[in-house]
Amino acid sequence: MALPIPQPPGIPLLGVIFDVDPSNTWVSLKRLADKYGPIFKIKALGTQIVFIGSAALLEEICDETRFRKCVTGPIVEIRAATHDVFTAYDSEPSWGIAHSIMAPLLTASSVEATFTEMRDAAAELVSKWARADSPIDVIGDLKRSNLEAVMRCLFDQPLSCLEGPVPPVITAMDGATNEAMKRPTRPRLQHRTPPLR
Repeated sequence: MALPIPQPPGIPLLGVIFDVDPSNTWVSLKRLADKYGPIFKIKALGTQIVFIGSAALLEEICDETRFRKCVTGPIVEIRAATHDVFTAYDSEPSWGIAHSIMAPLLTASSVEATFTEMRDAAAELVSKWARADSPIDVIGDLKRSNLEAVMRCLFDQPLSCLEGPVPPVITAMDGATNEAMKRPTRPRLQHRTPPLR
């Protein structure tokens, strides 16, 4: 018999809007995962979202024979801005095309083939941290390292972006992601009114 997915009680109509801080979403979700376990759901303003927090559950839901790609919540908000393959519904032709192109690049043998590039990107990050004489911006550096690894492994283009100004793509992705995370927590009417300047 299937067990119900645990969830915080919330407030009628509003759900858990006071349990999830839109300006610090990840810390709020981590706190909920610590309390409710590796799978939990939340409901906020009529929208229900299920979260997982373990590698075993991630591996299970990545089984395409049992689960389909789910485009909901903040991903729908990003979709409104980008319409790219990562936000496409699994039934859309663009997802099938992208999946056919990207899936072979992410097999075990392909990842093994790009191990050197990933190792080099990680070594550069560790070297930067070893030289640091001031507090380290871990999240910022991990974003840079992720971008560097993606560009090296998937596009064979090193960026050398661990130093210097923040690459514009990271700034743009941060802004879009933060807005996408906050947007579902606002009343829908607010999305129809023009912003005040």
